[in-house]
Amino acid sequence: MRAFAEWVSSRRHRSVLTAAVLGLLSPLVGLLAPLAVPSAGVVVLMDLRHGGREALLVLVMATVLLTLALSALGGGTTLALSLSMGLWLPALGVGELLRRSGSLSLCLQTAVIAVSLLAIVMFAAGDPIGEMQKLLETMRAELQRAFQKEVSTELMTNIARAFTAAAFGGTLVTISTSVLLGRWWQTLLGGGGFAEEFRQLHMSRVLALALTFVLIVYLLTHMVALEAVLCVLSVGFVFQGLAVLHAAAAAQGLNVGWLIALYVVLFATVLYAATAVYAGIVIGLVGWLDAWVDVRSRMQPRNTER
Repeated sequence: MRAFAEWVSSRRHRSVLTAAVLGLLSPLVGLLAPLAVPSAGVVVLMDLRHGGREALLVLVMATVLLTLALSALGGGTTLALSLSMGLWLPALGVGELLRRSGSLSLCLQTAVIAVSLLAIVMFAAGDPIGEMQKLLETMRAELQRAFQKEVSTELMTNIARAFTAAAFGGTLVTISTSVLLGRWWQTLLGGGGFAEEFRQLHMSRVLALALTFVLIVYLLTHMVALEAVLCVLSVGFVFQGLAVLHAAAAAQGLNVGWLIALYVVLFATVLYAATAVYAGIVIGLVGWLDAWVDVRSRMQPRNTER
């Protein structure tokens, strides 16, 4: 992986081509969708290694190349613009903050706040759930086969609410993961240190208090906008919970296979929405508790090499 990071970031045209190709192979839905993360990770890596101006040039050129490729294949420009404006540009902004601050924790918290504000603005300015319902209506037949019954209007509304909240949470996951990947690639080229940096990832107590407040208000009012904000804040603490688990594995000297097994289980649960929610709640709760009692400071490290 170090060789790839060196190769892709050593020449501008390599970064442009790699980001565009990965973007072309990553439709918004489907098995190849995760390729959007490394496409944005390339942009972040260029920012961390060569600065914001160079990364912005890569972003613009990759967007143009992706647009031309999609047009040649008979597709529209919507995917190119969505990927560029919805992922590459936000990831570049967070990557630039990381380059200037050197703090993954600050970047995560900034991303959480930004996506939460985006959710609030979108609910104030429009009807995201209504738009989601229109999209789901085009998939009504598939939903009825999945539920094995007629999908009522009430059920469709509930599904749309869940999907809308998940979309905002997924936005945070994608941006944050892209930045983490770019940072990892950079540390591979600079002598390592990413593992320890990730183990120190944390959210502030202010955001922990905000999550508690939003949860209480949502339980009392069931405001639809708060579902999205609650999902975004919870995802932030899932990242902190994962950092705590990484720290625990390092402190106990557990084999890296333990962490691999953890992620295999997590990705497997994505196929089962209910299980994924429960797994996320447990890990997020670990992160939320760590924000208050600093679980990691109580761990006695035996082996920090991971």
